[in-house]
Amino acid sequence: MAAIVPTKGNLIARKHSLELAQMGYDLMDRKRNILIREMMNLIDRAQEIQSQIDSTFSEAYHSLQTANITLGMIGNIAETTPVDNSIEIRFRSIMGVEIPMIPPDETPPKIFYGFGGTN
Repeated sequence: MAAIVPTKGNLIARKHSLELAQMGYDLMDRKRNILIREMMNLIDRAQEIQSQIDSTFSEAYHSLQTANITLGMIGNIAETTPVDNSIEIRFRSIMGVEIPMIPPDETPPKIFYGFGGTN
């Protein structure tokens, strides 16, 4: 490292550099706090959604068991339902950090089989 000559101009330059570094540190600290707050909100929302998914899956599994008991294996009915690949991922920028968001699908599900042979 080169020796810095102890002049008043160098002192002023170093003070200015220190102030700039402190301002940058404060800005990054605020950015970190905002990102942490956003991530905590997303974690809370994800936990709520996960509990909804768990309850829906357990209800669907129970319904599937009931259908298997009353109708036998329902593979023919399951084969008529197509695979849905329409999930869209968007990104939201929070202070320059891209966070993936999956918007909810508002279209009602389509039924691809008749209700005559099902329960």
